[in-house]
Amino acid sequence: MGKRERIGRTVLAIIAWMFVALISMEPRAQLSDEGARTLVAARQHNALLARLDKLEPLYLSDRDNKKTLRDLVTTYVALLGFDQGTDFGSNLFLLASMRLDALTTISGTADALLIARLRALLFFHLKAFPMAVEALVGTDSAPDMIILRHLLREIGQDRFREIKGFRRGEIAVRVFESLAEQPDAPGFLWPVEHYIVTTQGNTLPHRVSSFSLVRQGTPSTGRYYLYFNNLNRSGMTALYGTRRPPRHVVRNEVMRTLQTFMAPKSQ
Repeated sequence: MGKRERIGRTVLAIIAWMFVALISMEPRAQLSDEGARTLVAARQHNALLARLDKLEPLYLSDRDNKKTLRDLVTTYVALLGFDQGTDFGSNLFLLASMRLDALTTISGTADALLIARLRALLFFHLKAFPMAVEALVGTDSAPDMIILRHLLREIGQDRFREIKGFRRGEIAVRVFESLAEQPDAPGFLWPVEHYIVTTQGNTLPHRVSSFSLVRQGTPSTGRYYLYFNNLNRSGMTALYGTRRPPRHVVRNEVMRTLQTFMAPKSQ
């Protein structure tokens, strides 16, 4: 496993553990080897799945029970750290975002801090890091969000400058440039720009897509790629070589990908 993969898995593992600890599933263990860590992660994953099996019927029988809904969304989000990039993970992301919207509707301002934290984590998994940073505003006192802020700093995704975006019909694209320092990890795919896509102004995480223009290596020798991120999954859509592509080139690729992604499928 390369350094980039280790960094990515470590980040997701910390996020997953953070929410496991938050809902008091299992105390953090002092582990001495990879095998033990894998075993504990598997146990935590199974415990979360078992918790989900209990919560979903409770929610379906009483959709206005705020405690059940809080526990259900928190469990969905905790599972995302274990199921990144899978069909199951995409379904978890969709359900987490939809249930979070339901919680927002019935709770009003009562759960504002929890909702902001969960939104930040969903945008983190979407790799829409500027949206995660925006969602973090006002959550300074939450211990788990202190950890998330630290992780965003570590991967150089905690400071951005918003530049002029663009629209095409009902599709709006916000564009952000990363201002933080690139991590010292030669194989790491570091996002230099983000293209955040919304339709009809809907910013629910499952209604948002993002594109990441990433660089692997230094500004002088690195290579550039464009990734499309949707529902907890990512895929490369373009390779640009060692020269950073102009924004209009990236913009055209973003729109081409969106048109393909949103086109009606033939029966």
